[in-house]
Amino acid sequence: MATALQLAANARNAQSSTGPRSASGKKRSRANALQHGLTLPNSDPDAWTDKVSFESFSDPPLPDPILLLKSIADDQRKTCEKFSDHDTFSGVENDYPTSVRLYVCSVNPLTKKGQLTLVKTIRGDAHFYVFTRARRVPPIDGDAKKPVPEVAKAVAEWSMYLRAISVCNDTDPRHPCPTAPAATNAEATEATAPAKSE
Repeated sequence: MATALQLAANARNAQSSTGPRSASGKKRSRANALQHGLTLPNSDPDAWTDKVSFESFSDPPLPDPILLLKSIADDQRKTCEKFSDHDTFSGVENDYPTSVRLYVCSVNPLTKKGQLTLVKTIRGDAHFYVFTRARRVPPIDGDAKKPVPEVAKAVAEWSMYLRAISVCNDTDPRHPCPTAPAATNAEATEATAPAKSE
């Protein structure tokens, strides 16, 4: 049974993991990542620049999304000399508790690079979901609390991407699933009309 502290420790460890060290271990882990689509073929899993991940936990008690992200920030603050975190959203989406937080590490001590991480957490009925988007950048000079112009556009895109992710339950009207938009008459006619040959 994973607690919020265990989930935070797992997330912290995953951020600082150096991964497998042996050639055979790297080969095995590369195959696992390909199976889940997290890294590109023939890429070094330790040398990523952009990373997307998804985790789902079902062991009760499910943590509070805000408290989990704050605890991850507290852990990151201990390992990154210049660190800041920004609450970009905390509230309810589709009647589920949700939180989104941006972490900025000026220099990660393990990689010697700056790192930006945007995390969205959702506590569903029976599962806890964590969506992460991260980018390693050159070390960030100055104050980690100031906006980073070279990645502001990427973070804005990530935010739009994460905003589109939601949890639904088609058996509970409090958490409706999205429906496909209805086709207009012109689209329906076009889709059923025979193809014209020239």
